[in-house]
Amino acid sequence: MKESAIGASLIGFISLGIWLVIRPAIHALSAPACYMLDVIMVVSSAPTILGFCSEILLFIGLSSPSNMQRLCYTTGMVATQLAVVMDRLNLLIPGNAFAYSSNSRKVLLGSFYSVLEQKGKAKKHFVSLAKDLKSAKDPAVYRDLSNCLMFLSELAQGEGNYKEAKSFAEQSLETIRKAAVDKASEGAMLTDLCATYMKQGLLEEAISIGKSAVECYDMNDAAQDQLKAIAYNNLSLAYCEAGEYIEALNCSRRSMKLKQAASTNKPNLSIAVAHINIADHLLFLERYDSALDEANKALTILDTQGFGDSLIRATLLQNLGHAQLGLGNLEEAKSNLTKAASSKAKFMAAKDPEWAQLNLDLARLYVALNDKSNADSHFAKAVDYGDRLLGKNHPKLAYIYREYAKYLEQTHRESQAEVLRVKAKEIEDARAKLKRDK
Repeated sequence: MKESAIGASLIGFISLGIWLVIRPAIHALSAPACYMLDVIMVVSSAPTILGFCSEILLFIGLSSPSNMQRLCYTTGMVATQLAVVMDRLNLLIPGNAFAYSSNSRKVLLGSFYSVLEQKGKAKKHFVSLAKDLKSAKDPAVYRDLSNCLMFLSELAQGEGNYKEAKSFAEQSLETIRKAAVDKASEGAMLTDLCATYMKQGLLEEAISIGKSAVECYDMNDAAQDQLKAIAYNNLSLAYCEAGEYIEALNCSRRSMKLKQAASTNKPNLSIAVAHINIADHLLFLERYDSALDEANKALTILDTQGFGDSLIRATLLQNLGHAQLGLGNLEEAKSNLTKAASSKAKFMAAKDPEWAQLNLDLARLYVALNDKSNADSHFAKAVDYGDRLLGKNHPKLAYIYREYAKYLEQTHRESQAEVLRVKAKEIEDARAKLKRDK
C-alpha cells in the first residue's frame, strides 16, 4: 500500500508535466479545447500537488518558531481545504487515480485543525471521517482510519477523557494491524497507547507497550528519528510515573539525542519539551542544579522561538520553581510556581493527574515559607487529586504520602504522619509484588 500511495502521489506531478509539454501543440490546434483541458488538468492534479505541499508545510512548521509555525499551519490548512473540495469532483469518476489519496488529505486537514488549536472542529471532522471510513468496509482505507482514530485518541487525552482515549488508541492499533503495513506505523499507534495507559494509571501495561513501540522502529533509519524520539519520550514518562526515575532519565536522554538528530541540532519546540522532561526526572532524583540547567535551556528556546503562555510553558515554570525551591531560592520559586498554577488553570484538563504534583510542589513551597495554612491546604489537595485521578495504588500517590508525612512530622503530628507512611508502604509493597509476579 505504501508503494502504491507513493506512485499515486506522482501521478499529479507527472500528468501536469506532460500537459505542460504538449499544451502548446494542443493550443495551436484549438484554443477553446486547450482551455477546457486546462481546467480538467488543474482539477485532476491540483489535489495531489496541494496535499504534497501541505505535508511539507506541516513538516516545516513542526521545527519553526511560533510566528512561522502558525503561518505554515494556516497556509497548509487552506491548501488542504482546497484539495479536499477538488477531490469531490475527482471522486465523481469511478476509479479515478487522481482521487487515490483523497481520504489521506481529509486526515491531513483534521491534523491542521488540531495543531492550530481548533480542537472542536478537529474532533467533529475526525468523528465524521471515521464514521465514513468504517462504513466503507474497504481494507484500502485501514491506514487512514487508523490515523483518524489515533488523532481522536490524542484529542480525547487532551480533554482528560482517558478511557475514551484508550478506546480510540486500541481501535487504531487493531486497525493498523489489519492493514499489515510497516512496523513504524504500528509503533506510532503503540506510542499513543502508552500515553493513554499511563494517564489511566496502568503503569506496567504502559511500560510494556512503550517498550514495544520503541522496538517497532529501525534504529539505523535516520528518517524515523522523530518517531523514535516520541516513543522514547512516552516510555520515559511511563517509567517516571512508576517511580523508576533512572530508567526515565535514560529514555529521556535517548529521546533528546534523536530529536537533535532529526532537527540537525537546531532549537525548536520539540527540543524544549525534551529539556523539560529531563528536568522533571532530575527533580525526582533531587538533582536540583542539573534540573535547573535543563529547565533554563528549555526557557531560552521557548523565548527565542516566540512560544508564549501555554501548557508547555506552565510545565516548564513548575520545573523551574521546583528546582529553585530545592536550591533554597524561595522568591524565584514562589514566582514561577504561582505563575505555573495560574497558567495550568487555563490550559490543563480538570481530570489531568498532574494536578496532584502541582499541588504537592505548592505545598512544599508554603512549607519553606512557613505558611502552615496554605501548606496544609495544598497537601490535602495533592492527596485528593492523587487519590481520585491517579488511583489508590499509584506509585506517585505513595510519593505524595511520604512527602506529606515528612511535613506532618516536622509540625509534630507524628500519628498522622505514621498513617501516611503505612499507606505509602502498602502501595510500594503491592507494586513490588506485582513486578515479582510478572
